[in-house]
Parts: sequence; structure tokens; C-alpha cells
Amino acid sequence: MESCNRFCQKLKSAYEEKLAPDIKLNPKSFWGHVSAKNTNHHTIPDLVDHPVLHSSPIDTADLLSAQFGSAFTQNSRTSLPDPPLHEVLFPMPNLSVSEVMVFNSLGKLDVNKSKGPDSVHSCFLKEG
Repeated sequence: MESCNRFCQKLKSAYEEKLAPDIKLNPKSFWGHVSAKNTNHHTIPDLVDHPVLHSSPIDTADLLSAQFGSAFTQNSRTSLPDPPLHEVLFPMPNLSVSEVMVFNSLGKLDVNKSKGPDSVHSCFLKEG
């Protein structure tokens, strides 16, 4: 049994010695090794909703749901403040876009590229 432990320790030591010089080139393997050694499991700690301490997962989920729900609820537009007035230093020139310009731009789209911020793939725009 002792020889088995010694053999495992030598393997571990050899692995760590091989890992050390490659930290800059392959940080993912290093952090994988570190996270495998970490015995701390990340959990949500008990939450306090004055004066009550919530420790059950259901109470914690309900409390977090209520907090996030209140933070991300859209308010009515009537409660928004008026934007401040600013002097326009560089007015935008008149913009003219013709149908031919749009057609030419759509024809230049690369269908091998991924979707844009509008989540519409370029092949639909080009062939449409």
C-alpha cells in the first residue's frame, strides 16, 4: 500500500512539475488543476430579511426573486425625468438613402458571417 501511495505521489509531482512551466502558455490547464483542488463549494449564504434569517433554499429563492423583480420592473414612462437640454455643437447633416443604395449594400453582405445585433442572418437579407 505504501508503494502505491508513493507511486501516486510521484505521478502527482511529475504532473505539477510539467504544469508549472506551461502556465503562461496554457493557463486553462493550471486553473483546471486549481479548481479541482479547491474543496470550497460556492453556495448562496443564509440571507437576512430584517429581522428574519432565511436559510432554506426555497426561502432564499423567493427572497432573491422578490429583490430582482423589484429592481428590474419597468416603471411607467410618466415617472421618467425630462432629459437635460444641451446645445447642439455639430448638427447632423440631412441624410438621404435611396432604394438603390440599400440594394447595393445588401448585395455586399457576406453570408458566411454570423448574425448581427438584430439577430437576423445576412443570407435572409441578401436573398430576400
